[in-house]
Amino acid sequence: KNRDNNQNRDSIFITTIPCSNPVYLFLHAKILFFSIFFETITKPLRKKFIKPILFSILPDT
Repeated sequence: KNRDNNQNRDSIFITTIPCSNPVYLFLHAKILFFSIFFETITKPLRKKFIKPILFSILPDT
C-alpha cells in the first residue's frame, strides 16, 4: 500500500511540473542524451554482462 502511495505522489509531482520550465527541459534533455549515450556504449556489452547481472539482482517472478 505504501508503494502505491509513493507512485501516485511521484506521478502527481511529475505532472505538476510545467513543461515550459527551462530547467525541467534542460534536465530532461540531459537525461535523454545520457540514456542514448549509455545505450550506444553498452549495446555490445549488454548481452554479455548487464542482462545476467540484472537477472541475478532481480528476484525471480
